Amino acid sequence: MKINKVQPYSDASGLLDLLRFLSALTVLELHATLKHVIPGYQAVMVFFVLSGYFVGSGVLKNVLQQSWSWSQYLINRFVRLWIVLLPSLCLTIIWVKLQNAMTDQTIHNDSLKSFMINALFLKGQFTPSFGQNGVLWSLTYEFWYYILFPPLALFLFSKSIRKRFLYFVVTVALAYFIYQVLGPRVLKYFSIWLMGAGVAILPRLKWESKRLNRVVMVLASAAAIGSLWLPDALLHYTPTSNVNAEPFIPDLIIGLSYSLLIYTIISFYKNTTFLTGLTRTATFLAGFSYTLYLIHFPVFNFIRASHKDHAVPLLEHFQPSQNLRDNIVLVILMIVYAWVISRLTEEHTPKIRRMIQKLISYPRTVLWRVSTKSEKGYD
Repeated sequence: MKINKVQPYSDASGLLDLLRFLSALTVLELHATLKHVIPGYQAVMVFFVLSGYFVGSGVLKNVLQQSWSWSQYLINRFVRLWIVLLPSLCLTIIWVKLQNAMTDQTIHNDSLKSFMINALFLKGQFTPSFGQNGVLWSLTYEFWYYILFPPLALFLFSKSIRKRFLYFVVTVALAYFIYQVLGPRVLKYFSIWLMGAGVAILPRLKWESKRLNRVVMVLASAAAIGSLWLPDALLHYTPTSNVNAEPFIPDLIIGLSYSLLIYTIISFYKNTTFLTGLTRTATFLAGFSYTLYLIHFPVFNFIRASHKDHAVPLLEHFQPSQNLRDNIVLVILMIVYAWVISRLTEEHTPKIRRMIQKLISYPRTVLWRVSTKSEKGYD
């Protein structure tokens, strides 16, 4: 089985990075305007599909090549999540304390217990987000998909019958834990994440006609964009603030549509490099999209509370949910804010990974050297 991984610096890589940033920007705009006509919640489904593709393809490649390493994988995943999540939780504390001190709109869910629950990805179906940072729910979903998918892949593709049985038991046990502790909704949405992983094992479309490629690309893009609004409209549904009340079928349609779009992007642009300028820009923007996603919500809470209580004179006439100009200014400021924070956090992900890998491998290296010296008579 061949894994269909995107090539670095290719047009496909740039387009997927652009998709990642635009999804984060859509969530940001929803929370800036509080108008549910903007598909911010639906954009999280795009994150799930993209995550399924990028993480799932890496897992499948290593499993099929028999080069799987749990330690390497867990280091990569924990560093990737925590390098932004932990600072964002600390920033949430700061904004919550400011809001509680300066306004009458008090936020209570800022205890150490709540901090740890969210930091350890144990936020259950009815557990409130730390400091009312409403985007944290999706991190719990992502983390457990990262944990659940490798044993599932090892069960399906291991050559050893013993390993298959072992990982079948592990997969069932993990699924049962997620169902009981975090709720059935987390497992249900795993199917959307798996759609992204499934793209990695599909053979590429190979047509000679560039015109046909463009037509298919336009149709796939239109279907993906339309899926953000059309399913809800057909069901006469408007999203609420309670994420657990969201119906599954519209989200499933979004997952299918964006899986198709990602599949066409990889098929047609995996090995092309015509969009160099777009790729560079998209790579830069995607480089802080995770930070942008996690840190904006507490700031918006503070701004709205300050405006309502006239706590900050500078914000007294600032009405981000009503004024288009203020919305644009707010979004730009949040992008700059996220970029600055990302320079201190997300940008250093590879460096932190290497540092932890060295710390973990160092004792093994020392033991190996001692063992080698003993065998050669050096002790």
